[in-house]
Amino acid sequence: MKRVRCPGRSVESAGLFNVAAGGLKFVCSVLLLWSFTAPVARAGVLLSTLSDGTPETYTGDPDLADTFTTGAAALSITGIDVRWAVGYGGTSNRVGIFTDASGSPSSTQVGTWFTSGTPTTATIISYTGSALLSANTNYHLVIDIVDNSDPYNRADSGFFADPSTLGASNPFGAAYGDIQSGWYAPDPFNLSWQLNGSALSSAVPEPTTNVIVGLGALVTAVWKRRKTTTGQCVQVAG
Repeated sequence: MKRVRCPGRSVESAGLFNVAAGGLKFVCSVLLLWSFTAPVARAGVLLSTLSDGTPETYTGDPDLADTFTTGAAALSITGIDVRWAVGYGGTSNRVGIFTDASGSPSSTQVGTWFTSGTPTTATIISYTGSALLSANTNYHLVIDIVDNSDPYNRADSGFFADPSTLGASNPFGAAYGDIQSGWYAPDPFNLSWQLNGSALSSAVPEPTTNVIVGLGALVTAVWKRRKTTTGQCVQVAG
């Protein structure tokens, strides 16, 4: 009986190498495809206009709205903070996000109402709910006021957008009116609020990149070892 002998490796090891290399290439391809399609979530403060503002008093109980525009990343909102200048202890005030209709809030609400059981006082109150916002879209943050409390207004440009939002902005100027009837009038001041949640983008996540680079290096190292240990196979007598 004759057998095949190869310096440094056997036919069986070569076959195992080919299977392993093929598997690694497949895994790399799948991870690379996933990295360009799977959303990447980054949690924390997304947009904020919280600053020392100017207390405003309105006759009646008008609702107040502020405009913002998302950047190239979609946003998942889980909390909204509002800075109040005057509070009358009510717990029914709530915050919602509405789509845009020619510069004013439309009747279409995005997600749920954001609510809080904390009595409204002159402080920052957090409201919880959920809303998924599309990228590069105008929205209105609407405060539904039922107890005549007054939020802080801003006359400055103190706006913060986390880099993960990929360019979100807060155009200057807001509105007051009534969410139930749908009428609004321009307001020269912006409100004082903050959006919390996660930014969703299609960028390649760093962990996936590291895995791909690592697997690529492994394949390269094994391939070089295979080349250096490959010699001419000869038949020997069994």
